[in-house]
Amino acid sequence: MKNFFTKALFSLLSLASTLVYGGNGSSGGGYITGNEVNPWFLHNTKTVSYCIEVAPEFSDIPKDKLAPMIEDAFAYWKKVFSLTEAYYSIGESEKLDLRLGTQDFKQVVTCADSTDLKFQFGFMTEEQKGSWPKPSQLLAGAFRTSYDEVNLKGEGVIYIAPERGPLRPRARKFHPKPWSFGSHNALRLTLTHEIGHIFGLQDDHYSSGLMSARFVQLLTARESVESIEDWVVKSIASPFGCNDNLEAEYYSIHDVAGDEELRPHVSSTKAAKKSGRLSGGIDDILGLPDYTESYTLYFLTRDREMKISLNGQNYARIVFSPQDFLMGVEEDAIQLLLTDQQKVFKGIDPDEYDVSHTIYDKYVSGQIWDVTLELANGKTLPVNVDFDQACHVEISTVYEGKLIHIID
Repeated sequence: MKNFFTKALFSLLSLASTLVYGGNGSSGGGYITGNEVNPWFLHNTKTVSYCIEVAPEFSDIPKDKLAPMIEDAFAYWKKVFSLTEAYYSIGESEKLDLRLGTQDFKQVVTCADSTDLKFQFGFMTEEQKGSWPKPSQLLAGAFRTSYDEVNLKGEGVIYIAPERGPLRPRARKFHPKPWSFGSHNALRLTLTHEIGHIFGLQDDHYSSGLMSARFVQLLTARESVESIEDWVVKSIASPFGCNDNLEAEYYSIHDVAGDEELRPHVSSTKAAKKSGRLSGGIDDILGLPDYTESYTLYFLTRDREMKISLNGQNYARIVFSPQDFLMGVEEDAIQLLLTDQQKVFKGIDPDEYDVSHTIYDKYVSGQIWDVTLELANGKTLPVNVDFDQACHVEISTVYEGKLIHIID
């Protein structure tokens, strides 16, 4: 399976060497070694103010074009959190509101000490130059500057390096104008990544998705910037993996003439694969093109209904019922550490203080078994569906006693 986002991103990751530092960081504010992974804002913060400061060296993008990009990134995360279930308790506490992304984000004209979130495009203060890691090598970062342990609220800065001047990252493969190029997708995606950090998501050193530790570095590499022109922020797969609605939208290009593994095939290595058609009429049921042809599948899943198109034509669908649960492997995604100073949550057992608690999980992979693939030719087939973290699928069926991979 070769989809246009995840596979392309994986390929770019393998091409891009480590360019410069980009990620999340914290400074100031209480138990910084413990609560530095806390989200900056919880449900009790109703409105978050933000401001924009731009250095002349930053890019060729007019300042009034930056706020819409920031708003698009906020909208992406608000939608992701609306579709992702949070934990509802800490220890033995009663039900708590641990949801994230519930705030209204409001731009203020002038940055002030009271502003919750400052976007600094292309400049640092002298104090920041002395405290941030390797300023001349810093590509982007989210830095918490203070934290209120009573109200569980942070303040901080999102910094994006300039394309010109002394703070331009010193890296041979850094694109001459990564932010200004084309539709500014490198900047849009970088903002989305960095804003993810204020919600408590850390750099992921094991995935190739939005929160990958090398995500921003690869986006700004010379060989990458032009390749991401067609990427759209709202279509980025959720870092939490599949949500309950199984939402996804992507293409899969199958070059069947050049890759035996992209044909329907028997999973057992002991079962002989045929260069032509599989036995038992499975090809007639599926109605896929001849093995000499390439074809493109398009997957659109909304509200637990997956629609599959083949070369632009309706091909099949799967309707998942509310009883079809996604079973899979989960990992911690966002954690929260509380101290006895906090006044946001009531009924917390003292033993639960000064301990990190997971409030969001992420799916690494999952499965829904024994559902029906309804083909446009009127035929049906019982199938198993495996989902990766991006909600992209592999579909298989048991046919004549053998496990047949239909789409993988």
